Amino acid sequence: MELDWRSIDRFIVGEAWTGARIGEHLEELCENIGTRWASSEGEWKAVNYIRDQLKEMGIDRAELEEYELDTWEWSRAQAQLVEDGSAIDLLPFNRCPPFSVEGAIVDVGYGTAREIDKVKDKLAGGIAIMFIGFEPFTTPIPHAQRLQALAAAGAAAAMVIDKKDGRRMEYHSASDGRDADLNEHPVPTVTTSREHGALLRKLAGRDGHLKLAVESRFYLAPAHNVHSELVGTRWPDEHLVLGGHHDTVYGTYGGNDNASGTIAVLETARVLAALRAELGVAPGCSIRFATYSAEEQKFQGAAGYVERH
Repeated sequence: MELDWRSIDRFIVGEAWTGARIGEHLEELCENIGTRWASSEGEWKAVNYIRDQLKEMGIDRAELEEYELDTWEWSRAQAQLVEDGSAIDLLPFNRCPPFSVEGAIVDVGYGTAREIDKVKDKLAGGIAIMFIGFEPFTTPIPHAQRLQALAAAGAAAAMVIDKKDGRRMEYHSASDGRDADLNEHPVPTVTTSREHGALLRKLAGRDGHLKLAVESRFYLAPAHNVHSELVGTRWPDEHLVLGGHHDTVYGTYGGNDNASGTIAVLETARVLAALRAELGVAPGCSIRFATYSAEEQKFQGAAGYVERH
């Protein structure tokens, strides 16, 4: 069949605009369901919503795929100045192990080798205060690698200074998915606010001491990917995969990370399914529409999807 590409193009662009359900999906995922930490009740609600939407669109197959997730949660996190008992802003790093430590506050700047070498005599058993951003005008070194260096220098814990202002803090990971040789948590690591980071850096020069404690646990739990497919007409056994992760960082609503990607998957599936229903035009090869679990937990959902398929 000779395809009328002008009509196809007009339909796709028109349907993407006039039939858009972006706001509806955003409200459901982020406001009604909310936080979607992999293996949580929120994730379970999200994957059922995504699957049901794909079925409603007329996708050939839409199903949940369960796998066992190595997950984590925390119940208490506290930072306190030893000298006067003042509380310090604190948020555990993603998948931070439980720990309790008291030690001298040591300012390591950006945690580069040069800066660590300056304070190496103080760092053993101390609590390193480090900027999470890159040191200006130097070769960028991922913070995961700098944490490895702090651990090798004997730091008992690390507290990184968030880049946001207004005492806002966000979750970070101590490992780097691009480097499988890095330990997940070479040293217990937490985040403090930009404002309290400035205070701690001052106290480091006055022999200040800090107490840190995090209560957390690791456990196994079921989690789910969503798998769906629009079968191709010419090469049905060849596949393009369009995917995004539906889970969020612990305790957050995840509008950009990554409801936006999940909605892109849903909207593309909707438009292409409508193209087939309205104009009888299907893709040549099959297209799989997938949303993954646990991107925020070492990409375990995407790894499980690849292993299965």
